[in-house]
Amino acid sequence: MGCGNSSGASDVKEVGATESKAQQNRDGEQAYGLFKQMNYEPDLSNMIEIHISCKNLPNLDGSSKSDPIVVLYLMDNISKAYKEIGRTEMVKDSLNPQFVKAIQLLYMFEERQKLKFEVYDIDDESTQDLKAQEFIGDVESYFHEIVRAEKQNIVLKLQNKSTKRKGGNGTLEVWGETLPDRGSANIISFELEGTEFFSSQS
Repeated sequence: MGCGNSSGASDVKEVGATESKAQQNRDGEQAYGLFKQMNYEPDLSNMIEIHISCKNLPNLDGSSKSDPIVVLYLMDNISKAYKEIGRTEMVKDSLNPQFVKAIQLLYMFEERQKLKFEVYDIDDESTQDLKAQEFIGDVESYFHEIVRAEKQNIVLKLQNKSTKRKGGNGTLEVWGETLPDRGSANIISFELEGTEFFSSQS
């Protein structure tokens, strides 16, 4: 199951991928609530909507291409534990997916916010348990590095300590847009070398 094919005819399983304005507002409220639980105050902040695509992911399925998703985590500055922020949809049979579902993330001007992106190939669509899926790799980055890049790509290698793959793990490209009600639109993008079916929102 992988991220994208050259023909562009891959199937996208759009669970929650097409969101109404009301749903986007609920997502924003949930994001603010989560950040308050994690000891982040929403003052001096912008809500950023993160859009994700990837290229050249490894093909982990014998008879077809991989079916990738990306999971985004934020480190709690107090406990130092990662907490899940959201997931993309799954894109079927694709090694170069462009995910439809965006993830909202609150950017705090005065905080060092450490992020982690995990990429999985979906083997079992009946469960949200990531242990049932095949891990492709992960990468960490600080949110402020993404924001300050402003349309310039940051390229990082996707890591998989347990498996070495010939040709690497592909790249992940992320771009963010400040939501209109939190400030002026600001498109930012970067690439990570190395990512639906699930939504983690409660």
